[in-house]
Amino acid sequence: MKGRKIGSLMLAVLLITTSVPVASANSQVTGGKVTSTANVKKGSHKVTEIVEVAKQQAKSQASKVKKAVTTSSEKTEYSKDEILVKYKTTVKAQDVGTVEKGASIKKSKDLGSSGVKLYKVQNGNSVDKTIAKLKQDKNVVYAEPNYKITVNTVSDPYYSKLWGLKNTGQFVYGSFGTAGMDINVEEAWKKTTGANVVVGVVDEGIDINHTDLKNNIWVNTKEIPGDHIDNDHNGYVDDVNGWDFVHKDNTVYDVSDGDEHGTHVAGTIGASANNVGVIGVAPNVKLVSLKFLSPDGGYTSDAIEAIQYAQKMGIKILNASWGGDEYSQALYDAIKNYDGLFVAAAGNEGINTDSFGSYPAAFNLPNILSVASVDSDGYLSYFSNYGVKSVDVAAPGENIYSTAPSGYQYMSGTSMATPHVTGSAALVLASHPQYTTAEIKQSLMENTKKLSSLSGEVATGGLIDVGKSVTYNADDDIPGVALTGSKVTDSLNQTSDLDDVYAVTLSKGEKLTANLSGAAGTDFDLYLYDSKATTAQSSDGILKYSEKTGTSNESVTFIAPYAGTFYLDTYAYSGIGSYTLSVTLGATAASYDNKSEVLNFTSSTPWNVVSNSYASSGSYSTINAAKSSVEIVFNGTGIQYNAIKNAQQGIARVTLDGAAQNVDLYSSVAKYNTPVFEKVNLQPGVHTLKIEWTGLKNSLARKSSTAINIDSITVTNKQSMTVEENNAAVSYSGSWTGATSSSLSGGTAKYSVTKGSSAELKFTGEAVKVLGYTGNNRGKADIYVDGKLVKTVDLYSSTTKYKVTLYEATNLTKSSHVVKVVNRGEKTAASTGTGITLDSFIISQKYGSYPVEENTSSATYKGTWSTNSSANHSGGTAKYSSATGNYLEYTFTGRGITLLSYTGPDKGMADIYIDGKLMRTVNMYTSSTKYQAPIYSVSGLSLGSHKIKVVAKGAKSTASTGTMITVDAFEVSAY
Repeated sequence: MKGRKIGSLMLAVLLITTSVPVASANSQVTGGKVTSTANVKKGSHKVTEIVEVAKQQAKSQASKVKKAVTTSSEKTEYSKDEILVKYKTTVKAQDVGTVEKGASIKKSKDLGSSGVKLYKVQNGNSVDKTIAKLKQDKNVVYAEPNYKITVNTVSDPYYSKLWGLKNTGQFVYGSFGTAGMDINVEEAWKKTTGANVVVGVVDEGIDINHTDLKNNIWVNTKEIPGDHIDNDHNGYVDDVNGWDFVHKDNTVYDVSDGDEHGTHVAGTIGASANNVGVIGVAPNVKLVSLKFLSPDGGYTSDAIEAIQYAQKMGIKILNASWGGDEYSQALYDAIKNYDGLFVAAAGNEGINTDSFGSYPAAFNLPNILSVASVDSDGYLSYFSNYGVKSVDVAAPGENIYSTAPSGYQYMSGTSMATPHVTGSAALVLASHPQYTTAEIKQSLMENTKKLSSLSGEVATGGLIDVGKSVTYNADDDIPGVALTGSKVTDSLNQTSDLDDVYAVTLSKGEKLTANLSGAAGTDFDLYLYDSKATTAQSSDGILKYSEKTGTSNESVTFIAPYAGTFYLDTYAYSGIGSYTLSVTLGATAASYDNKSEVLNFTSSTPWNVVSNSYASSGSYSTINAAKSSVEIVFNGTGIQYNAIKNAQQGIARVTLDGAAQNVDLYSSVAKYNTPVFEKVNLQPGVHTLKIEWTGLKNSLARKSSTAINIDSITVTNKQSMTVEENNAAVSYSGSWTGATSSSLSGGTAKYSVTKGSSAELKFTGEAVKVLGYTGNNRGKADIYVDGKLVKTVDLYSSTTKYKVTLYEATNLTKSSHVVKVVNRGEKTAASTGTGITLDSFIISQKYGSYPVEENTSSATYKGTWSTNSSANHSGGTAKYSSATGNYLEYTFTGRGITLLSYTGPDKGMADIYIDGKLMRTVNMYTSSTKYQAPIYSVSGLSLGSHKIKVVAKGAKSTASTGTMITVDAFEVSAY
């Protein structure tokens, strides 16, 4: 009978864990089997597939624990003589001194850039009364206790194995576990084991000499051990392996303190794969001990310093297996200002922290990943806090075997669940070194194992699955990755990489124009999803789409009906290859009449459309009511508001990018389509123009003459830059003399009376103007463009004239040019001299940059470089090299440059120099090949000639199989 029970249990386990085939966009389910079919066009087919999972039954009544919503009966401990205070940024030093004296507090230390100060309470005053007094002071933002923080540990010793990493259904605390109920780490290890990633353990200290940990302890190579000097000038002397914020020294492990908790956490994250003891989730990670907890707990101030240390040292992932039930604004601010992922234990009170917070896990911050605990059957641990708003994921936390000082031991708690997630985050970052904090978090949250036992308990309803997370690309599904810039190049695969999703935030009425082009032989489609859509695996939520058959040339135009984030999905209907997605936000250069959909009209009553043959398109729109406005979001460098002016019109308020002015539309004589507001030479990009009813009128008008109207809006997009004659980029030969006048461009100019004297400017642009000032003693000049004489100009005029266009060239090629002005030594009969003048140059360009292929004659290569031909490359070719020290140099004229390369699994690292200075080391490794990838970009250089140098470093990341570097093209910017 006993054997039958065990056999039945084993059968139940198999049934629970048997894989269920899920229909994807390129498959169908027939008789429970998945058969391949062609992908579908999402715009005209519903592709949502929902897999129903049977509700999981509890193991036994004895294992059920009622999650009563209660608070702790014991008051949270805090320092009896310390408080944390933050002042308003406008407070003067003398005012701070007055506050300190009045409250009888003495500053102990400043807690870094947070602006928080730690104070000692003087004269036997109580912390509570001192805080109450400070909160009444107008100079204080907040004052709070220095709370004591405790670890989240359930200390019952259970006998088990390392089931959190690999659950085979082994015997755990009196019953079998469920096979496969683990974090799937072995699948992740096929890709990475965490090399080149540093993790900070904000906790008790770590036994850095432990057999399973010593090889993975981080070493600060900028410090010289034992010299008692702060070599790296970070404020901490000899911080070789981290810092002890409890005892204020560099001894990160103290035998007398025990440091069991910190050592146990560290082992789960990163114990070595050395055939000894246990193995961590990320066995090649580097661990930094940031000790702020002792056997008696720790204080908020020390936790803040530990977090700020991590920020200063560039540590991108922190483990926080601790917390308390008191909200600390100072701790909140420290985590908010931390530029990395903060993985926090949800807490062990068994409560719903949506209602009763456990901090820092329950802080509503985007860089916090809050972790609950599950047992080896996938049930929420009886002690674990939960909450669909405050807790993100679950991880193994019961009976976890890990490192302890001089040995090993079992521990349970959300403290033990948290390092499983921290180690998983390290593997994701190692697999995707370019990932942002948000993308690491997204990869973990989007790929959990969905368990019915966790539905309604944590936000994702799932258990961490790092095996899926390391192979997941953040752009595979909604919410995707934020679209940056106006163009992105990537690749799709009809079987393995169907979707790339980009998030775009739009204002109400903002126009979006997206154009997709793909490699020959592909059929990629383009979809725009609503802000409420949850997945791109379905047609649900598609607002616009383009899905031509047999081509990847698609386009979508959209006007946002409300402000929000929308999702662009590039989808591989068929084929494998690269694509380019170009996106323009805002109304582009054109004229828009009053009926255009890019105009966003608001009012308590409808705007009136008035037919009139003299209006721009036969009508205009008008309103005479409060709270009325019209708005346009545009992409360009100029805007013109055209209106009707007559005796019924009043005064409108026109606001451009936040700057407002009133515009008078009154006229005793009717005027149609009249420019009433115009701005040019705006910064290229997206701008907002708003026209509002004010109720104001012209002093000559009747009381009711307060209407406003719109006839049309004209958007222009011309980029231009003035280069003064004294700019270092202008070179002179011969004799030139300076002149000054407020009437001159920039207040100065140059003139020359010597025949053959010349001035020359190298520039990047598609048009150029040469400005001078003319007069009765001026002569003639020859103008050359790119070495060719294009015009002889006469600078004579009977009276002096300023900022005169001597010559203008338009429709030049998108490349570098040279304009030269030469004194001809001649004059007209009416002139009294042969002098010529130069005031400034105006260079114009329709676009911000122009492409230069890698095989340009201006590029110099050293060492052996080979050519790779592909339709996916800019210009069809690219160059590559592997030998250390091989380099490319390219001299360009402009103020910025972007290097395009193709990346892949065998690519290595390169050093980038600008004008001889090392700017950055770039990593060209990606798990899959990507074409025309922007590897490095610089802007804001001085106008003139510059040199970029790309040098093969001969190094690579652990995941890469080679050290090859590549060069595809450059994009040179005039601005």
